[in-house]
Amino acid sequence: MSNNYAKWIKFRDELSVMETEFMKTVNNINPGLAEKKGVCGRWFPKEVVAHITGWEKEVREQFGKILKGTAVPVNYDIDAYNQKSVASRAHLSWPEVIKELEEAQKELQQFNNSLDEEKITGDKRFTYWVVVLLKHYKHHNEQIKGFVRKK
Repeated sequence: MSNNYAKWIKFRDELSVMETEFMKTVNNINPGLAEKKGVCGRWFPKEVVAHITGWEKEVREQFGKILKGTAVPVNYDIDAYNQKSVASRAHLSWPEVIKELEEAQKELQQFNNSLDEEKITGDKRFTYWVVVLLKHYKHHNEQIKGFVRKK
C-alpha cells in the first residue's frame, strides 16, 4: 500500500467518524436553540450545519472533477462562499437542514468508498480535501458543543 493511499484511508476514516460525531451533536440540540446566535461568532447552529453541507457538496464536486481531469485550482473567497452556502439554505427548517447534511455525507462517503488505491495514489488532492473537511467538522463540532453548554 502506498504512503499516499494509507494517509487517504486514515483521514477518510477519521472524517467518517467525525461526521457521525457531528450528527450526534446537532441531533441533540434542542430545536429551540437551532436559530439562536452565538456559534462561530454571529452564526447559529442551523447556519453552521448549512455551512458544513456546502463544503460536503463542494468536496464531492471537486473529487468528481479530479477524476474527470477537469479540476483546476480554485481560489475561494471563503467568506463569500460561506455566506452563499448559508443563504441558499436559509429557507430550510432545522430538520430539513440536518437531513440535507445527512444526504450529502452519505453521498460523499459512498463516493469515497468507491475510490481505489490507483485513483488516490495519483493525486494528493483527495487527501487534501478530506483533511480540510475533517478540520471543519472538528472545529465546528467543538463550537456547537460549547454553545450548547452555555445555554
